[in-house]
Amino acid sequence: PTNYEEVTSICLAYMVDLKLWANLGNTWDNSALGMGNSGIPYKGKTKVTYRITANVYGTFTDPWNIKKGYKNPDIIDLTKDGKIVYQRNASHPKANITFDFGKLGEAPKFNDKMKLDLTPRTCIKKAAKSTDYSGP
Repeated sequence: PTNYEEVTSICLAYMVDLKLWANLGNTWDNSALGMGNSGIPYKGKTKVTYRITANVYGTFTDPWNIKKGYKNPDIIDLTKDGKIVYQRNASHPKANITFDFGKLGEAPKFNDKMKLDLTPRTCIKKAAKSTDYSGP
């Protein structure tokens, strides 16, 4: 899909999940965390150029938004005719967009060696058998 109307909710859910499993010692007010220039191969750069399909990005298509007459103030139209391209087409024009993030980004740090203890707890443990769960 080229148009995410509820992307903020999805992004926040991802960040909450990420925060619960990683960066537990860091604060939420780090504005550089997870910016588009935080990962490889952009580390150390404040400007990043992305090559994308020339399309219309950000058009609201949800019936509720349309009924209310809402328009996305941040819509990006990279087409000549203002029409959304729905089908993947290798010959469709491409566009380069350079974002200046203004500062270096930081990638989330996580412990990939962490082992989860899936042993049942409290009253469930009394009735649980070792075959009831996929423990260690």
